Amino acid sequence: LRSDCFDSVINYTFERVQTEFDKFVDSN
Repeated sequence: LRSDCFDSVINYTFERVQTEFDKFVDSN
């Protein structure tokens, strides 16, 4: 497992979490 690939996965996941969290906050 290459670390740059791993970082990309982490970054993508983090972006998704942030987006979902923002939507959740906006809805309340």
